[in-house]
Amino acid sequence: MRAERSLIQTIGRAARHVQGQAILYGDNLTDSMAKAISETERRRAIQMEYNERHGITPQPIVRRATNSILSFLEVSRRLNAHEIEEAIEHADELPLENIPALIVQLEAQMKEAAKSLEFEEAAKLRDRIKQLRDRLLGRRA
Repeated sequence: MRAERSLIQTIGRAARHVQGQAILYGDNLTDSMAKAISETERRRAIQMEYNERHGITPQPIVRRATNSILSFLEVSRRLNAHEIEEAIEHADELPLENIPALIVQLEAQMKEAAKSLEFEEAAKLRDRIKQLRDRLLGRRA
């Protein structure tokens, strides 16, 4: 049902990953699917020849662990007020996959503040959690 060009783009996106693969579902092999598969195979042959000629072995990018706020989140079970402020200040630097762990920590702090009748602090934490969730969902405030 997709156009040939769109299928080629989708398959190409998967091809950027070392173990990436595209699985095409359909009752019938459409012309656009056949052309996209053919074009992908043609491009793959060119790329493999180029890699062989230049001694290139495809490898995934390995990033060093950054010195982010999560490094001390893992060490400490609970955050103190200073660490919470620092975490929020550096939230834009955190990789998206690390935000859920920070949200869990902040939620625990928020519940503890509410139990201690520190409602202003709990409200601040609630607002910060909302900001992080918005970032995780791709919304900017």
